[in-house]
Amino acid sequence: MSTLGVPFQEGEPVSNARRNATSVISADGAVITSLPTDQEFSFFRCKQTSGGLKQDENYSRSADGLTLLNFRRKHLHNEDTDEAGGTMLSMFINNPKMILFGQRGFNTLDEYVITLSGTATLSEQVNDAVGRYHRLQSTWSGTTGYYINASVAGIQLSLAQQMLAIWKMQLDYDANQVCRVGFGMEESNAGVDNTPKVGIEGCNATGVNWQGVVADGLSRTVTPTPVPMKPTPAQFRDYRLFINPISGEVKFASSDGNGKIISSNAPGGIIEPKRRWRQGINTTNSTVKNLYMACVWFAALNGDALWFAQPEDANPAT
Repeated sequence: MSTLGVPFQEGEPVSNARRNATSVISADGAVITSLPTDQEFSFFRCKQTSGGLKQDENYSRSADGLTLLNFRRKHLHNEDTDEAGGTMLSMFINNPKMILFGQRGFNTLDEYVITLSGTATLSEQVNDAVGRYHRLQSTWSGTTGYYINASVAGIQLSLAQQMLAIWKMQLDYDANQVCRVGFGMEESNAGVDNTPKVGIEGCNATGVNWQGVVADGLSRTVTPTPVPMKPTPAQFRDYRLFINPISGEVKFASSDGNGKIISSNAPGGIIEPKRRWRQGINTTNSTVKNLYMACVWFAALNGDALWFAQPEDANPAT
């Protein structure tokens, strides 16, 4: 066993081999992988992707000196060990404020609180392309448009941490309707308010593209995006909302490659329990309007101040 990497002794002469064994080597990946395996080195910092190594990653050699090991191990979380990264159960138990919605890859009608008027309907349907999906249908009678909204109500969401939503959606039209989707959004038939929210909306006054909507409790900001409400060809697209309170940005994107970064009026506080997530549509002319939602998934943090943040207290009562 080599003793080159052991601690220095007082007055010990220093050789190049001793320096190598106790130093961090910074080099391109190809240079690191070409170093002789019979030479001892401490750690490696990769400066350029090459030789099978990645830039800005750190590596060490295995005990036999033949393999380079990334400091970032892949964890299977199947055992309660350092190598496995702990069990998945332990991760959930120690993070009880984490909220995941839509993990099954589909939603069901009983997950939504429905508000509607007249003959508007919400139905669950199935097709070969996306499997299970919901149709929110806004109908018309005389001079009145009938609205339909589906809300995910429950424990409030915190805007102090990152939030991510991904969903699959399709619209038949890009005009003569009010359509709203997102965290904390108003119902499609309602006036706007300043309640904290992050979402998208479309109506006649704003054109054929989605508008990004952000409110911080004091004011509501609407930002045009390049994402069309009814892209061509007419079929389901995937959409994404990412809220990053650290950078103060909201990022909206579609699977077509269009998107918008909104950096003004960053929301704070909480998303109200009755409107954690909402999707709705209201026709404004005699043509029936449909909003199709194949799946809604989101990850967020429980914003209830009284909800426990750990499995046990540091100083439990006796």
